Amino acid sequence: METSSQNIILCFLKRSAIIPPISIRALHYYERKNILKPAYTDPDSEYRYYSYNQSHFIALIMNCVDFGIPLKEIASVVEADDMTALKSFAEQSIETLEKKQNY
Repeated sequence: METSSQNIILCFLKRSAIIPPISIRALHYYERKNILKPAYTDPDSEYRYYSYNQSHFIALIMNCVDFGIPLKEIASVVEADDMTALKSFAEQSIETLEKKQNY
């Protein structure tokens, strides 16, 4: 059985305690939309590697999708690669969602 590089990466991501389970298709979509670029792409195998900090952004992206927060809103936070900006964005998003629940 031939294993594609995508399957290997997906398996690694699903088993990683650091990076939340996410589909390769979703990662490719976020890459095409300039929301999340891999920290490194191996030119020979085309494996995509993500940094430890990016694991937090992957979790944030997944939560935003779950809560209906537009991806456009988080693109600048991810691009800045700033944990303080990530925390601030998360707090603001929680406030907004709580307000929506109260109405």
